[in-house]
Amino acid sequence: HVRIIPGYTSRRMFTPVPKGYYESAWWKQRRMEALRYYEFTCQRCGKKGGPLDVHHTPEAYQQLWKEPLRLLKPLCPRRCHKKGRI
Repeated sequence: HVRIIPGYTSRRMFTPVPKGYYESAWWKQRRMEALRYYEFTCQRCGKKGGPLDVHHTPEAYQQLWKEPLRLLKPLCPRRCHKKGRI
């Protein structure tokens, strides 16, 4: 599984995510912790509640399985997550 994230040094950077990562108990728990930490609020538009994706910042991809909450950002799935990255 490969995610495309705008990079700092090039136009695009490919970051591999281990197979099963998003289905793991670790990610499910960490995702819920991030949603609670940010009070279920989109970090781009400020909308509270509703469905939210939890986006990894580029720095978070360097720390998979131990990413700090400050590097995980809840975003509206259709509107804010598709528009760009934080």
